Amino acid sequence: MRVPVIAIVGRPNVGKSSLFNRVMRQQAAIVRDEPGVTRDRIYGEARWEDHRFIVIDTGGLAPGEEGISETIMSQVQAAVDESDAVIFLVDGRSGAVPEDQEIATWLRRQQVPVYLAVNKLDSQSYESPKVQGQLADFYALGFDPHPISVAHNRGIGPLMDVIFSDIGESGDTDELRSRGIRFSFLGRPNAGKSSLVNAILGEQRLLVDDAAGTTRDAIEVPFEKDGASYVLVDTAGLRRRAKVKAGLEKLASLQSIRAIENSDVVGLVVDGTVGARDQEAKLASIVVKRGKALIIVLNKWDLIRGREARDRVMQSIEDQLRFVPWAPVIITSAQTGLGLDDLLRTVKEVHEERLQRIPTSELNRFMEALMEHHPPPGGRRPIKFYYATQAEVGPPHILIYTNRPEKVPDHYVRYIKNKLREVYGFRGTPLHISFRNAHDRG
Repeated sequence: MRVPVIAIVGRPNVGKSSLFNRVMRQQAAIVRDEPGVTRDRIYGEARWEDHRFIVIDTGGLAPGEEGISETIMSQVQAAVDESDAVIFLVDGRSGAVPEDQEIATWLRRQQVPVYLAVNKLDSQSYESPKVQGQLADFYALGFDPHPISVAHNRGIGPLMDVIFSDIGESGDTDELRSRGIRFSFLGRPNAGKSSLVNAILGEQRLLVDDAAGTTRDAIEVPFEKDGASYVLVDTAGLRRRAKVKAGLEKLASLQSIRAIENSDVVGLVVDGTVGARDQEAKLASIVVKRGKALIIVLNKWDLIRGREARDRVMQSIEDQLRFVPWAPVIITSAQTGLGLDDLLRTVKEVHEERLQRIPTSELNRFMEALMEHHPPPGGRRPIKFYYATQAEVGPPHILIYTNRPEKVPDHYVRYIKNKLREVYGFRGTPLHISFRNAHDRG
């Protein structure tokens, strides 16, 4: 028995992302009073009462418009095809408009139950003649209307109860798919993050456009390969702070930072046609400060012509990201598929390294051998290490008790880290070492 999937469908600006957020009980999708803000299909794992399910937020369908609407249509079709139920959301204030009728006609042809939710009905009583008069207009769409107000959190519970009573109890007792390794793609706009996700999945799951910044939400996609479970996260492209405008782009940047915080592994995507610059260094520092495993994903390798050009790109990574020499560099091409299998293998490996724990007795033997070979400096009052333990994993944190914690020099801390990596690996993960006064033990 699998977890049910429910898609939210409708024209732009009727409140789909707000309903998604309300069901998810978090600010997961960007919400703004601007048509077409949500363009990709966005997945979330949710729970309503005793029901577990997956909810999908889709882009606004705008029948008759040219351009990007055709791509949005393919995204919505894919969401409907993998769903057990569809919430067709409309705007109760505007009444049933011709665009709603076109969407309803299309939905009636789909092989999935459809539940018409009439949003923005903020009356205190849904039994009032006014509300019933507003609902009457929507019967023409061919579905029974359910009055709701996402803004006031009214009517959503009864709607969800009806849906789950119809589609069965398949999600009640089953656990959701395992969280898997949360792997986020981070980088400047147009570095190829969405293209990499699509290439890994083998389908056009995310909207890809030549215009920089097409992806504005952090989009999560569950995925399995070779027995490992992943949640791939495509983030909005992060620009220089001076170029981040107030409003939507600033919110997208905050969403990307939040996606990093919720990740296990972050792939810093470097556009191979441009190389690494100071912006990549700043993004890498964000990842390190938040203790996430880091992989440098050098993308668009197929577009770099000649050995000299490729050497320049590799040198830019060495120069700009020299403070994370432990982060593996994976060469990829979303267009040709180069390096994608290697990338996923590396994601799995660095995730395991991030969760590695060194037994305390073994760690203390390591420290004794290290001090015997190269004791810490101290002058007339030598620095002594008495005891070491690994306080945390994900990322690994080594706590060392000493007589003079404030006097351990930075170069000796780097020496300890390098030796730990030589013996235990910790590939791709930040390694934190702190010192505490030996008198504080116990």
